[in-house]
Amino acid sequence: MNDKEIKKWIREKAAREPEKFYPTETLKKMGFKRYTCKFCGRHFWSTTPRDYCDDPVCREKAGELPYGFIGNPPTSKRLGYVDAWKEGWVKTFKSLGHTPIKRYPVVARWRDDVYFVQASIYDFQPHVVSGEVDPPANPLLVPQFCLRFNDVDNVGLSGRHYTGFVMVGEHAFNTPNRYVYFKNEGIAYIHEFLKNLGIGDDDIIFHEDGWAGGGNFGVSIEFFSKGLELGNQVYMQYEMSPSGPRELKTKVIDMGAGLERTPWILNGTPTSYDNVFPKTLKYIIDTVGFKRDKDVWNVFPQYAAILNADEMSMKSAWKEISAKTGYDVAYLKDHVNTMKKIYAIADHMRTLLIAINDGALPSNAGGGYNLRYVLRRAFSMAGELGIDVHKVVSKEVEDVRGLYDVSDMENVVHDVIDVERERYKSSKEKARKIVLKYVKKNMSADDFVMLYESYGISPESVVEEAKKEDISLSIPDNFYSKLNERKKFSKKERKKFSMDVGDVQKTIDLYHSDVSEFDASVVKVIEGWVVLDMTAFYPESGGQEHDTGTMNGKHVSDVRKVKGVVLHKVDGKFNVGDKVYCKINMDRRRQLTIHHTATHVINAAARSVLGKHIWQHGAHKSEDKAHLDITHYKTLSEDEVRKIENVANEIVQRGYDVITEELTRTEAEKRYTVRIYQGGAVPGKVLRIVSIDDIDHEACGGTHVKNTKEIGKIIILKTERIQDGIIRIEFVAGSAAEAYEKRMSNIVDELTKLLNCSREDVISNVANLVERAEKKFESRRANKLEYVKKTSQLLETRVKKIRDVELIVTKCEYPMDVAKELQKENRIVVLSDGNIIFSISKSPTVGAGDIIKSTCEKFGGRGGGRHETAQGRVAWSDEIPTFVEDFVRRYYE
Repeated sequence: MNDKEIKKWIREKAAREPEKFYPTETLKKMGFKRYTCKFCGRHFWSTTPRDYCDDPVCREKAGELPYGFIGNPPTSKRLGYVDAWKEGWVKTFKSLGHTPIKRYPVVARWRDDVYFVQASIYDFQPHVVSGEVDPPANPLLVPQFCLRFNDVDNVGLSGRHYTGFVMVGEHAFNTPNRYVYFKNEGIAYIHEFLKNLGIGDDDIIFHEDGWAGGGNFGVSIEFFSKGLELGNQVYMQYEMSPSGPRELKTKVIDMGAGLERTPWILNGTPTSYDNVFPKTLKYIIDTVGFKRDKDVWNVFPQYAAILNADEMSMKSAWKEISAKTGYDVAYLKDHVNTMKKIYAIADHMRTLLIAINDGALPSNAGGGYNLRYVLRRAFSMAGELGIDVHKVVSKEVEDVRGLYDVSDMENVVHDVIDVERERYKSSKEKARKIVLKYVKKNMSADDFVMLYESYGISPESVVEEAKKEDISLSIPDNFYSKLNERKKFSKKERKKFSMDVGDVQKTIDLYHSDVSEFDASVVKVIEGWVVLDMTAFYPESGGQEHDTGTMNGKHVSDVRKVKGVVLHKVDGKFNVGDKVYCKINMDRRRQLTIHHTATHVINAAARSVLGKHIWQHGAHKSEDKAHLDITHYKTLSEDEVRKIENVANEIVQRGYDVITEELTRTEAEKRYTVRIYQGGAVPGKVLRIVSIDDIDHEACGGTHVKNTKEIGKIIILKTERIQDGIIRIEFVAGSAAEAYEKRMSNIVDELTKLLNCSREDVISNVANLVERAEKKFESRRANKLEYVKKTSQLLETRVKKIRDVELIVTKCEYPMDVAKELQKENRIVVLSDGNIIFSISKSPTVGAGDIIKSTCEKFGGRGGGRHETAQGRVAWSDEIPTFVEDFVRRYYE
């Protein structure tokens, strides 16, 4: 069963046996009774008799306002967004024994299955939930920023949807050795929290539900007030195994509540955004000069709950709201959509601010794809309204202060925005020609998605270009939902060496010691790979290449590790029980060790020079050279490269000790934060942490020098942008750097001989050569331009007419350049330099591709192309002009 089926199954099972699954005993003690909704069939708990649940749709069917709290909050307590966390959640749950902890980054680098954190429980999956690792506190409370992109179409419209939001996570982890609390205590704590907010029992409704995700599942209780779901307390109790459901060893309280909804219920504002973005919204609304129609905003937000682009027909929803409010649909949509854009800009830019702060970047791949499309959506809406997104970001920094401090990353965010804006402009420039091919037909939602996926053209740009052609188009209501469905991102698993090692015991590893020679016994031979009881050969991992050496004098050419078992590829036959004497190639090991440690140093140096958004994206360390891939939004300048190299060498020369220690995952994260996961997710309860002073701390299984001075020298050879948001730094260190410098010195010596000059004069002599070459090139270019101009003028006098088409066929130099000068409507040009034949056709009837293909076949060559342009290779014949003329004439006669 998939998660959706599991959720349905547990919900139906629990509905039949509520006492077994739900905290019914506590709910009854608190004065709540169980009822069934006559509209949706859901079971719920209330202190007052009623026959409908508190879902907005069911409330409306019962004749109530979907959102009954707007303008009429159920409490007299008033708190702003940040204070809702501090004075609301923290105050209550701290008194109930919970420890508030700092949030985790929204980029889930400790996991290998997802890019972004989508719920607070992601912080503790898989290791804490599995019981393998202790949580940082137990029980705990966390204000976790989350990203979700499945509701983009609803952002700004429903009053409650976001691409980035803070999930308040209340978590308790019950292990076989320690019971913290579970269902009955959990629901009592939620009730206590709601009471402390001043919400009376008559305004609290508990809904029965179920939850499933990541192979775990359980029942849950949603808590509502006046139509607004404030949170959902999940009782994670089971896991799905091949034989069916079974109890988890660690049972978890997984309560998640959108912090944005707490001040909303307390203040009764038209939308949740009004509480979350006070300074940001004031700037945008003041700049736009927009005035909300009070009559509309006194009524519309109460019905906004039933607007959901992903779940119902928007057309019928607008009609229904129009009928309820008495406002014309066109006026209602226009007025509301302006505010929708204002709210969406605020949401999207906060999402970008936090994501970039946490090490994510907009790109065309992976999770960065989502960030790019919400940023381009913000660009489009901001352009329509005349909003400066840079100022929006600055206001966002102020709005989140007190909850998160991201001010030290503000300049980087501005820089990223500038880079992305240029790319956005570039995509808009190419959009017009492409869009015109589509806008004249009845465009579907899939057409809009295709234009974005294939060309990066936003739907707003499509509508804008269509408008210039007096064509009216509307963005499909579910465009971003469809786009997100087609881009379900999980991290790509790297290709791993695979081998069935069966039940072979894990190899005792000696490779983190200084052992260069050792004796061992052969315990298994698998498909020619030798397994020893212990080994000092380093197996390829973490981007570091494997050791080589000898085993009983036979060459060890490859070393791999599978499930703790180290396998050796040896040029010789071995049998189980053989005693072997092994020797490591320590020259190779030494150089790989230097390159691996230098990778850590360069990563720290790049972060120091470029900013804390720098994370390792990948790395490779060979004996000859190494490279480090880092997250960065633009190509590095020569000045930045030199600064990184200088900082790296300063670290080397300061002689910092390189300390290796083993820490529990919990202790490592507490001490050094999730920055330790530079190489991605690391399995295990105990992590090997490699530290260079307080400059760099990483979970790493590679081999390292004991002091940075042993690296010798680091030389950056080159840098390049290998994909959106990823820069590769190629470098050498240690003896590889010495060898590189020697090669460069030899090259200079060769140049002095070739140029017959001293070393000091090499640069000036090469500069003179380049200058002379450039002058010669410019002279030849000028001569070419002159030739093309005169030849095209001459050929204009030799045009042959065939019906309505003009034809030019001849031999000349630079056929492509001349043909481009001669091209015009209803004209076909065919030119050859004796070997290459080129054609441009501006005739709607005869294509250049057909002409070139037929001509080349006739005269023993090969060629072809499109209707507009084509080329081929064929020896020139004086019969070609007549052949082409006859070929064209046949199309018209």
